[in-house]
Amino acid sequence: MITYQAYTVLHVVGVLFVFFGFGASLMQLKVDEAAQKTLRRWTGILHGAGLLLLLVAGFGLLARMGIHWPWPAWVWGKVVIWLALGGVIALYKRGVGAEAARIALVLALGTLAVWLAVYKPGH
Repeated sequence: MITYQAYTVLHVVGVLFVFFGFGASLMQLKVDEAAQKTLRRWTGILHGAGLLLLLVAGFGLLARMGIHWPWPAWVWGKVVIWLALGGVIALYKRGVGAEAARIALVLALGTLAVWLAVYKPGH
Protein backbone atom coordinates (compact mmCIF):
# COMPACT_ATOMS: atom_id res chain seq x y z
CA MET A 1 0.00 0.00 0.00
CA ILE A 2 1.40 3.39 -0.98
CA THR A 3 1.53 6.00 1.77
CA TYR A 4 0.23 9.55 1.68
CA GLN A 5 3.82 10.84 1.72
CA ALA A 6 4.82 8.67 -1.24
CA TYR A 7 1.85 9.93 -3.27
CA THR A 8 2.83 13.49 -2.34
CA VAL A 9 6.38 12.92 -3.63
CA LEU A 10 5.05 11.42 -6.87
CA HIS A 11 2.66 14.35 -7.26
CA VAL A 12 5.46 16.91 -6.85
CA VAL A 13 7.67 14.97 -9.29
CA GLY A 14 4.78 15.09 -11.77
CA VAL A 15 4.62 18.87 -11.35
CA LEU A 16 8.36 19.12 -12.01
CA PHE A 17 8.05 17.00 -15.16
CA VAL A 18 5.17 19.09 -16.50
CA PHE A 19 6.96 22.38 -15.93
CA PHE A 20 10.25 21.07 -17.34
CA GLY A 21 8.22 20.00 -20.39
CA PHE A 22 6.97 23.56 -20.76
CA GLY A 23 10.54 24.85 -20.45
CA ALA A 24 11.76 22.42 -23.11
CA SER A 25 8.93 23.54 -25.35
CA LEU A 26 10.00 27.17 -24.99
CA MET A 27 13.46 26.20 -26.17
CA GLN A 28 12.17 24.48 -29.34
CA LEU A 29 11.67 27.75 -31.15
CA LYS A 30 15.18 28.98 -30.34
CA VAL A 31 17.35 26.12 -31.61
CA ASP A 32 18.25 24.64 -34.98
CA GLU A 33 16.11 21.98 -36.68
CA ALA A 34 18.21 19.03 -35.51
CA ALA A 35 17.86 20.06 -31.87
CA GLN A 36 14.16 20.82 -32.34
CA LYS A 37 13.43 17.15 -33.03
CA THR A 38 15.13 16.07 -29.80
CA LEU A 39 13.45 18.82 -27.80
CA ARG A 40 10.05 17.96 -29.28
CA ARG A 41 10.48 14.36 -28.16
CA TRP A 42 11.62 15.36 -24.64
CA THR A 43 8.82 17.89 -24.38
CA GLY A 44 6.27 15.19 -25.09
CA ILE A 45 7.89 12.67 -22.75
CA LEU A 46 8.25 15.08 -19.83
CA HIS A 47 4.86 16.68 -20.26
CA GLY A 48 2.96 13.42 -20.78
CA ALA A 49 4.73 11.52 -18.01
CA GLY A 50 4.22 14.46 -15.67
CA LEU A 51 0.50 14.65 -16.41
CA LEU A 52 0.17 10.90 -15.86
CA LEU A 53 2.04 11.11 -12.54
CA LEU A 54 -0.13 14.04 -11.47
CA LEU A 55 -3.29 12.12 -12.29
CA VAL A 56 -2.31 8.84 -10.59
CA ALA A 57 -0.76 10.47 -7.53
CA GLY A 58 -3.58 13.00 -7.26
CA PHE A 59 -6.21 10.28 -7.12
CA GLY A 60 -4.03 8.31 -4.71
CA LEU A 61 -3.87 11.36 -2.45
CA LEU A 62 -7.64 11.76 -2.62
CA ALA A 63 -8.07 8.13 -1.59
CA ARG A 64 -5.62 8.55 1.32
CA MET A 65 -7.52 11.66 2.45
CA GLY A 66 -10.80 9.74 2.30
CA ILE A 67 -12.29 12.03 -0.36
CA HIS A 68 -14.76 10.22 -2.58
CA TRP A 69 -17.56 11.14 -4.94
CA PRO A 70 -18.99 13.76 -5.02
CA TRP A 71 -15.77 15.71 -5.08
CA PRO A 72 -15.47 19.06 -3.32
CA ALA A 73 -15.06 22.19 -5.46
CA TRP A 74 -11.29 22.40 -4.96
CA VAL A 75 -10.84 18.93 -6.51
CA TRP A 76 -12.88 19.99 -9.54
CA GLY A 77 -10.68 23.08 -9.81
CA LYS A 78 -7.56 20.91 -9.81
CA VAL A 79 -9.05 18.65 -12.51
CA VAL A 80 -9.83 21.67 -14.70
CA ILE A 81 -6.29 22.99 -14.19
CA TRP A 82 -4.88 19.55 -15.06
CA LEU A 83 -6.88 19.58 -18.31
CA ALA A 84 -5.78 23.15 -19.06
CA LEU A 85 -2.11 22.29 -18.50
CA GLY A 86 -2.57 19.36 -20.84
CA GLY A 87 -3.92 21.62 -23.57
CA VAL A 88 -1.69 24.66 -23.09
CA ILE A 89 1.32 22.72 -24.38
CA ALA A 90 -0.16 23.10 -27.87
CA LEU A 91 0.18 26.88 -27.54
CA TYR A 92 3.80 26.42 -26.52
CA LYS A 93 4.66 24.05 -29.35
CA ARG A 94 3.11 26.31 -31.98
CA GLY A 95 4.47 29.52 -30.50
CA VAL A 96 0.97 31.03 -30.25
CA GLY A 97 0.90 34.41 -28.52
CA ALA A 98 3.69 36.25 -26.79
CA GLU A 99 6.19 34.12 -24.92
CA ALA A 100 5.66 36.16 -21.76
CA ALA A 101 1.90 35.56 -21.95
CA ARG A 102 2.37 31.80 -22.32
CA ILE A 103 4.74 31.75 -19.35
CA ALA A 104 2.36 33.88 -17.27
CA LEU A 105 -0.57 31.58 -18.12
CA VAL A 106 1.26 28.44 -16.99
CA LEU A 107 2.56 30.11 -13.84
CA ALA A 108 -0.93 31.37 -13.01
CA LEU A 109 -2.41 27.88 -13.48
CA GLY A 110 0.34 26.37 -11.32
CA THR A 111 -0.13 28.99 -8.62
CA LEU A 112 -3.88 28.43 -8.57
CA ALA A 113 -3.36 24.65 -8.32
CA VAL A 114 -1.03 25.13 -5.34
CA TRP A 115 -3.48 27.52 -3.68
CA LEU A 116 -6.33 25.02 -4.12
CA ALA A 117 -4.20 22.19 -2.72
CA VAL A 118 -3.08 24.15 0.34
CA TYR A 119 -6.32 25.92 1.29
CA LYS A 120 -8.88 23.40 -0.04
CA PRO A 121 -11.77 25.90 -0.22
CA GLY A 122 -15.15 24.29 0.33
CA HIS A 123 -13.66 21.27 2.13
